[in-house]
Amino acid sequence: MGIESDTATVADTGSPSVPWSEPLRRLNLKLARLRRLAEQLKAAPPPDNSQWYQLLQNKLVPQVHGEPWLVVAVVGGTNIGKSVVFNHLVGENASAVSPRAAGTKHPVCLVPEHFADQERLAELFASFELRPWHAAEDSLQENSDHLLLWRLGRNVPPRLLLLDTPDIDSTAEVNWERADHVRQAADVLLAVLTMQKYNDAAVKRFFQHAAEADKSVVVVFNQVDLEGDREFWPDWLETFRKSTGVDPQLVYVVPYDRQAAERGELPFYDVGTDGRTPPGKPASLRTELAALHFSEIKLRTLGGALSVVLDEYQGAPAWLRSLDLAAGRFRKAYEVLLGGQELDKDWPQPDARLIRERFFEWWDQQRGPFTRTVHMTYRKIGQGARWIVNKVRGKDDETEEELIKRFQQKERAAIIRLFQQVFDRLEELDKLDDPVLSPRLKTILGGQQRVELRARLEKAYDEKTRDVADVFHEELNKHFEKWKEENPKTFRSLQYTDVTAAAFRPAITMTLAFVGGGAGVDIVANQAIDAALTVGVGEAATGAAGTAVVKAISKAFQAYATEFTEQRAQWFADWLRDNLFGELLSELQQGAQITSTPEYNEVQQALGDLRNQLKKLTAA
Repeated sequence: MGIESDTATVADTGSPSVPWSEPLRRLNLKLARLRRLAEQLKAAPPPDNSQWYQLLQNKLVPQVHGEPWLVVAVVGGTNIGKSVVFNHLVGENASAVSPRAAGTKHPVCLVPEHFADQERLAELFASFELRPWHAAEDSLQENSDHLLLWRLGRNVPPRLLLLDTPDIDSTAEVNWERADHVRQAADVLLAVLTMQKYNDAAVKRFFQHAAEADKSVVVVFNQVDLEGDREFWPDWLETFRKSTGVDPQLVYVVPYDRQAAERGELPFYDVGTDGRTPPGKPASLRTELAALHFSEIKLRTLGGALSVVLDEYQGAPAWLRSLDLAAGRFRKAYEVLLGGQELDKDWPQPDARLIRERFFEWWDQQRGPFTRTVHMTYRKIGQGARWIVNKVRGKDDETEEELIKRFQQKERAAIIRLFQQVFDRLEELDKLDDPVLSPRLKTILGGQQRVELRARLEKAYDEKTRDVADVFHEELNKHFEKWKEENPKTFRSLQYTDVTAAAFRPAITMTLAFVGGGAGVDIVANQAIDAALTVGVGEAATGAAGTAVVKAISKAFQAYATEFTEQRAQWFADWLRDNLFGELLSELQQGAQITSTPEYNEVQQALGDLRNQLKKLTAA
């Protein structure tokens, strides 16, 4: 019989109608963006090794448009005559026959003579590096790259691409990967099996994936004894079908004949899809393949690949659910870390005397000349009295500079205490072994980093407080002016009371002297009036109106003290955010919101559109 040299005719030449090409294009585009985002956040393992993702990239995207080229791959285990069958199929010695295990290391592809579009071939086999075929031995060369050797085949039917593949049960994992990539790209798998290999675990696993993707499979039992094995190959076939889920489209048996194999004269006998048809006249396998309905098979394999992509448990939806779970973990980690940043409310406030003195200076600017002169005179008397009292008690009246310095000391101590408190809480969070948070905390909690960070914090605080007195004065004046604008009635009431007090102060002094109080009583009286300012100001707080004013101003002062304290505490929190946590909080927040991104929603929309299209195809 010899190697077949007749060029078969293709059964149909029409292009398949693929209604899902547009949503598939959208899915691929949006998925690429979502995948990059997930990788940046380390939200979920990349889907590269997933069956659905490889089918999307190696089958659906490159083959969903254009002419229905039918990709037929000869596949099987080690030392079962795959390359012999392939050479017989293509009608020439295109693939080297080797007695060594795992001889074929790179797939060999023969294309029709009129096929001159290498760019299109590169699209169909995107996971391979294409190289021109020079000799049959090229496929045996060791190379870590995924190569696909190709050339024009003299006898290959139009629009039929024929491949020989590495062994699917090889001990070299790289060969498994190459065989998997070929399977994903193929439309028809020509499964070469033997008595020893039809029930092999690796072989079954390979074809289980093929069945999941609804690949068309042609079974060839090679190296059989036509008489002695006739009662057994139907059982081999049934075992193969049950263990893989494959429903063969054609089934052939090929007798063991070394000399016929070397001459390219092996006969192929059609035994029916159940294996029970008696071998008759040898068939032309290439002619049978060319007679297959290309469009029907192409739609079937594309639809099968799409089913894997849409599978709820192993396809793209399952990967999206892993992002849902990751978003929940990010959200929890964000809330935990944010809660771990809560600081004690025990932040030092500025001494009330600092505010009092600043108010006196500001209020003096609101007075007329006479009122200002009277009150300044009596205030000096009061201050003198306080100095005398403090001397008698053994205390010195602190200057403004001393009060500010003492405030800075308290604030520095609070910052160091809270800094340590934050690290203590982070260490507690690290012990929770949160899958999202713990790996990120490891770098933060390093001992040397903590020392360096504290030194930077103290330096930053020194810079922050270098001009605190000027800032304090400027902010107080702004606060007083704002209070004046927002409380015009209280301000006018204070002015009235202030003027009245200025007129009565000399009379009060004379009265006290007349009743025997003398100058000492005068000092004590002014000291009492001045002391009212330490709790809310009221240098002129006399009578009911004065009491109301004192309460109003006291409330305003307390509000500013609280505001000033909050601003200082916020500076510390902001510094920690920028210097300790860096982008961690932002990253956790992004991770928590990944399922709300446009990319995620667009992938879901594309999957929904593809589901609807597949339902229509199934219903038809």
